[in-house]
Amino acid sequence: LMLYDEAVAALLGDGARGRMLEIGSYLGASAVVLAEAVRRQGLGERGRVYCIDTWQNDAMTEGQLDTNGQFLHNTRRWSGTVVQVRGSSANAQLPPPHEMDLVFIDGGHSYEACQRDIERFAPMVTPGGRLVLHDHCSKPGVARALGELLARGEWVIVRAVGSMLSLRRETWS
Repeated sequence: LMLYDEAVAALLGDGARGRMLEIGSYLGASAVVLAEAVRRQGLGERGRVYCIDTWQNDAMTEGQLDTNGQFLHNTRRWSGTVVQVRGSSANAQLPPPHEMDLVFIDGGHSYEACQRDIERFAPMVTPGGRLVLHDHCSKPGVARALGELLARGEWVIVRAVGSMLSLRRETWS
């Protein structure tokens, strides 16, 4: 519910573009939440949720497993909104423009992986938009990367619920 609420808030912001990005999509549950926010805001063809993942279960404890078919099955109702970008978050290419109303980071949880994702994708969030992080309180690497981001002074914590934290961008860097 928090992710949905933050998506709606981002989509209602001044200058919202109807574009969101998810890093680490796994089976598509959060992609569906974001896509439903787009649908309920009536954004039609303009709304997009870009999902970056290898769909090889890289960050999961079960080991290598192709989860792409399950992701596509679970997101089929929102296929006009959900755009699959298959690859590593380090090098996956997104179509321009790169401005996003919301970026949800839930990929690799090591410091290096999370910091890399923040460095690459946080600058895409428009002023007033949201950066949502998962596992900020249970994974030391995520917490460290988050602390470094907050020290820059361009982000404000909006809310935290359980393992999710939402930040609002105050300024462009």
